[in-house]
Amino acid sequence: MLAPGNSLKKYKVQIEQYIKEYKPIIISANFSTEEFRSDFCFFSNIKRFETYIEQNNKTDNCIVTSNIKHSQYAVDNIVNYYNLAVDNTDLFDNCMIMLLRLLENFNWKSIAIAGFDGFSEDSSLNYIDTSLVNNQSEQDFLHNNLLISEKLKKLNSFSKLKFLTPSVYESEFTKEPVNV
Repeated sequence: MLAPGNSLKKYKVQIEQYIKEYKPIIISANFSTEEFRSDFCFFSNIKRFETYIEQNNKTDNCIVTSNIKHSQYAVDNIVNYYNLAVDNTDLFDNCMIMLLRLLENFNWKSIAIAGFDGFSEDSSLNYIDTSLVNNQSEQDFLHNNLLISEKLKKLNSFSKLKFLTPSVYESEFTKEPVNV
């Protein structure tokens, strides 16, 4: 899985080496990059989906959540937004968490993750592409990091999650501090 974190640039060689060695199915979440070829692009955000279509002019490898069905572009692979964004406790529509919840249905034994860095106070450092930056407050970023960590703990029980790039969430699984 590829998230749009800034670490994709810094760890490009290591990610490419992993791809060459293991030949994984590559799924990007709410973005695409020329740096890495994705087999599938998962979108839960209509603006990011439409930007992808405008740049790539194709939808055949796209998986979108049902909240995007009103887009002007037709997509064959639509999954239920509600089933992925809502669990027994709340609504949480982080794209990577939603994608992991989708993959939970396929019983994969392990999932390698790159670019899921976590949110930092300097939002310009959060994404590989500065056009992806959102305008949340520092408090929102820190709160989201905590929520994502909690969700990852639950999701790690169905599949072993392996971080290929440094992530603030990685310490939840290694019990060691991670510096990003």
